Amino acid sequence: MKNQEETINGAQGLEREAAKLDNEANKLEHQAEEIQNEARKLEHEAEELKEEAEKLEHESHEHEHKHHDMLKITINGTDYEIQRGRHTVLELKTLAHIATADQLNQIIGGKLIPLPNDGIVDINGGEIFASNVPSGGSSWR
Repeated sequence: MKNQEETINGAQGLEREAAKLDNEANKLEHQAEEIQNEARKLEHEAEELKEEAEKLEHESHEHEHKHHDMLKITINGTDYEIQRGRHTVLELKTLAHIATADQLNQIIGGKLIPLPNDGIVDINGGEIFASNVPSGGSSWR
């Protein structure tokens, strides 16, 4: 009888131990799920940061590209930066704070070439311009 009691007590002890281990296993599974969820969140955040970094790099390259397309021109002895390409005479006057009524000239080979207000100028860098108040007009007597 004693052996039978010992066997029953041993079995009950093993069942309690198994229940404890089962409980521990459940806790560990829950912790593992939480860690996996956190890992997924971090992966998602990392992907978003990567996309943001790529966007910023692209914008930086665009800015750098635009900056490299900026060229120096001279108007009335002052240097200005302007993008390469076609610009209206009125744009150049606005850039240099020249009155619309004033004449803007491009200096090419030492000669003043008058530019009409509705004209277009191709800017490739190094162009030199000078303005003057137009001569002529009516006189008062």
